[in-house]
Amino acid sequence: MGDMGGCMVVLTNTRKMYGKNRIFDGVDMTIDATKPTVIMGKNGCGKTTLLKIIAGILVHSSGEAERTPDMKVAFVPDRFPKLPFKTEEYLLHMGDIQGLSRKFTKRQIDANFELFGIPDQIKTQKIAKCSKGTIQKINLIQAFLTRQDLLVMDEPFSGLDESSTEALIGLLTRVAGFGTAIALSCHDRDLAQKITDNVLELGAEGVQHVSFD
Repeated sequence: MGDMGGCMVVLTNTRKMYGKNRIFDGVDMTIDATKPTVIMGKNGCGKTTLLKIIAGILVHSSGEAERTPDMKVAFVPDRFPKLPFKTEEYLLHMGDIQGLSRKFTKRQIDANFELFGIPDQIKTQKIAKCSKGTIQKINLIQAFLTRQDLLVMDEPFSGLDESSTEALIGLLTRVAGFGTAIALSCHDRDLAQKITDNVLELGAEGVQHVSFD
């Protein structure tokens, strides 16, 4: 890998195939901490696949996908599994995995429960019994327990009410200011504009910058 000049991920002429099916081809893009990247596109165009390649979860088929070694990555999937854990129990476990102290993790949980308007009694409720909106908030909170080098989010606004949407925009703005690189998918152009002016449209032949002029 050459000098990436502070970039977290650089994709060059990147292609992804599943068997003989081409998902996308010719993707050229850079993910760094200068500004968030929002990826838009029609359903089925490969946004989730592209985000997983950016996060290092999937391997590309051809082209290049250079990544900064040993960076800390948080991934927010579009569908969070209904795990058999209580919400706080799960979040504490995620903190343990990241080497965080229980005291620190609890403070982060309390702050984010308040931010997203989640009642305290939900901490002892099993994730599987939570509403779709609450499950999405738990999905988000696990990604914000500690600072990451790269934050990758697949449709993070799905299922959120207006106040939680604004809270998430504020969180994204804050962590971007701390130097976290962000890549996320979004289907709402108005929301995309509130996050960044670096908006890309994904198609079969790669990505194109979206102009809102």
